[in-house]
Amino acid sequence: MLFLSGGLAGRTVLDTAEAQFRDGRWLAAAALARCDDSAAGFALAARSTLVAASLTADKRRRDRLLDLAIRDVEKALERDPDHLETQLQAAAAYGFRAQLRRSANDVERSRRHVERALALAPGDPLALAALGYWHGRTVLGAGAFFARIFFGARKRKAIAAFEAALAKAPDNLVIRAGFGRLLLRFEDEESSERGLAELARAATITSRTALEKEMKRQAELLLAAARKGANRHELARLADRLAPFSD
Repeated sequence: MLFLSGGLAGRTVLDTAEAQFRDGRWLAAAALARCDDSAAGFALAARSTLVAASLTADKRRRDRLLDLAIRDVEKALERDPDHLETQLQAAAAYGFRAQLRRSANDVERSRRHVERALALAPGDPLALAALGYWHGRTVLGAGAFFARIFFGARKRKAIAAFEAALAKAPDNLVIRAGFGRLLLRFEDEESSERGLAELARAATITSRTALEKEMKRQAELLLAAARKGANRHELARLADRLAPFSD
């Protein structure tokens, strides 16, 4: 593990990269994390790059960043396939690529990494949320029938996984806001009502990092649209536009 010198003596490269991530300097965090040349470093680089990619409006830049994040994931896996965050970022990166390229192989690859993360840490809230995202995104992408037949993905399993994640980490703003946004995207009346309730609770949680602030901003945007009279179909379309890697 590398250490920084001078004014940052005593802080590791990864400490500083994590601080940059929290401050919203995602590409700087990724570049620094790669210098650690470890599974943890490349996993952090992938996480940082995926956030940056998800928030850019330039689709070509987004796609380039996604490819870079996948290279980071592959390097992390080479160094330590049993590293939890490496598995989580692999699940996210391949899941996003599956979404963009309509790749069944990437859907399955993402699922395998989610399962490995859960095997490494069965009660980890981020791993449980990753399972929820996998089921939810697969249902939204393939439709309920084909998602169930070809991949075994179900809306109820997405909801159950998020409920388990939030039972472990009820004040995790990113998980709760992400769950609320996903529920709105399902578009049925029951999911929409619950999604707004989850977003309302997320909006009460203190945001401490740049990512939390962004998720809270999105939650408040959706809540404001509902207050102005947007119906569940309009809310679903807005939630779609706010979701990562949504075309």
